[in-house]
Amino acid sequence: MSNSSKGKPTDQKLHDKITEEVKNKPNKDGSGKGQMAAWKAADVAKEYEKQGGGYENQAGSKNEPQKGAPEHKSEAKKEKEEAAAAAPEKKASGGSAKKGSAAAEKKSAEKKDEKKEEAEEEKKEDEKKETKKEEKKAAAPAKPKPAPAASKAKKEKKEPTPGTRKSERVSKREAETEKETSDGKKQKK
Repeated sequence: MSNSSKGKPTDQKLHDKITEEVKNKPNKDGSGKGQMAAWKAADVAKEYEKQGGGYENQAGSKNEPQKGAPEHKSEAKKEKEEAAAAAPEKKASGGSAKKGSAAAEKKSAEKKDEKKEEAEEEKKEDEKKETKKEEKKAAAPAKPKPAPAASKAKKEKKEPTPGTRKSERVSKREAETEKETSDGKKQKK
C-alpha cells in the first residue's frame, strides 16, 4: 500500500493500476522499465488526480489532502492529528492498560522536555558563536579596498625581453634600422 505526501489515496485500486502503468514507462535513454523514479511518482500523482482520484487525511502526512499542488501542513496541525490518532489506540487497549499507558505518557513527556532543553542549549551556543563572530568583525581593522577601475588603469603591458620570441628576419631588420639611425639616415618603417 503506497501513500502520498498528501495522505492515503481514496481509490487504492485505481492508484495501484496507474502506478503499474507509469512504472513500466522507460526513461529517456530506454532504461528503467518496471522501476520507480521520482519523476514517475510525480506522474502517478498527476494521472491519479486526472482520473478522479482523491486523498483522505492521514496522521503524520506532510501535506493537505487535496488535489493539485501540495500545500504543507503546519507542525501544530501534524502533532494534533498524531495525538488524535494515538488517542483511539489508548481507549481500545482497555482499563488494565491504563497504568502502562500513563507510564508511557510520562516517558514521552520526559523525552519532549529533554528535547526542548537540548534545543534551547543549541540555540544558546549558536547565539554565542554569532556574537563572537560579530565581535571579531568589529575588532578587525577595516581594510581599504582599491577602486577596481583605477587598479586596472595603472597596470601596463610588459614588453617581452628582446630576442626571446623574435624570428631571425625580425631581428635582422631591427639591426638594420639601428645602423641607419646611427648613420643619420631616415628610419625605415
